[in-house]
Amino acid sequence: MKLNLPLVFVVCLTVLILVTGCINPPDGSLAVAADRVHIVGEYGSYNKAFYWNDGILTLLDAPDGDIHVSASSVSVSGGVVYVGGQCDGRPCYWINGVRHDIVCESGSIAGIAVDSTGRLIMAGTCDGEGSVWIDDLRSALQVPSGSAATVNSLTVIGDVIYAAGSCTSIDDWSDLGSHYWTDGVSNSLPVPSSVMPGGSARTSGIAVLGSSVIVSGTYDSDAEDAGAGYWRDGVWNALDGSTARGVTVGGNMFCIVGRDSDGACYWLDGQKTSLLAVHSTIATAVAFSGNTFVAAGERGAISQDDTVGYWSGGDFIDIHEDSIADINGIFITD
Repeated sequence: MKLNLPLVFVVCLTVLILVTGCINPPDGSLAVAADRVHIVGEYGSYNKAFYWNDGILTLLDAPDGDIHVSASSVSVSGGVVYVGGQCDGRPCYWINGVRHDIVCESGSIAGIAVDSTGRLIMAGTCDGEGSVWIDDLRSALQVPSGSAATVNSLTVIGDVIYAAGSCTSIDDWSDLGSHYWTDGVSNSLPVPSSVMPGGSARTSGIAVLGSSVIVSGTYDSDAEDAGAGYWRDGVWNALDGSTARGVTVGGNMFCIVGRDSDGACYWLDGQKTSLLAVHSTIATAVAFSGNTFVAAGERGAISQDDTVGYWSGGDFIDIHEDSIADINGIFITD
């Protein structure tokens, strides 16, 4: 029998990818060139926001010089770097380091991206309203009657906008649960009372895998310690860990980063793997490009400052050390 070798090769390659992955996990074993890595965060007791790329850490401009500012997300499109955050309690963003202030009395930009049509998309909070900005035009997100929303994450697939956050009552500020929004339309994210009686859950990231919406989060239960988990299409799934800080997708897999009782870890399709085991280590952000996941976070030791960085080449790559330091966003270019 004569075989169609090209077809057999394609079929075998497809099976190999599905079974073994050809995807590099965020364990840091693969070295990622520093010029592909874009990281944002803040450090110091007065909150100095930074952007890091290719070994250079740059402070972001703020109304008070370089303090009272935070950077929560980063995206790169067409060689242009976009950073979203907060300046002196108000939402703001930077394009190639140039600050743009948004007219709100309070709030922040939690996520920033460029969609497939070239529009600048941002999500966050403005004067108590969960909001999405499209090319600087703000729209309030749909919320249950009598509630206000806080948004803490964003992803854009094509030209469809997904955001995640939570709602509270405007009467007594009681918790009304976690939510995600698809093009502004609200979807609730319940957690079964049998999982966490008397507790609550907070979202930390959102991603889309095929037709499924995946939202990472952490619950705080009256019955037990805090724990990590995620919603997939609105159904809660607990993870073996204490904190889930972010989620992204790559290939046909999803990856959540955070920590467990031993330190930083990640969950690839729900299966946990530990990262560099150092006291107080936590993974706080994750990105995917090509065939590689890259995780960023912080590590500390007793009586020492925090060191923030990312995992690459079998090591933790330090990018800054300070008594207070956080990484909030990472983006990997091709």
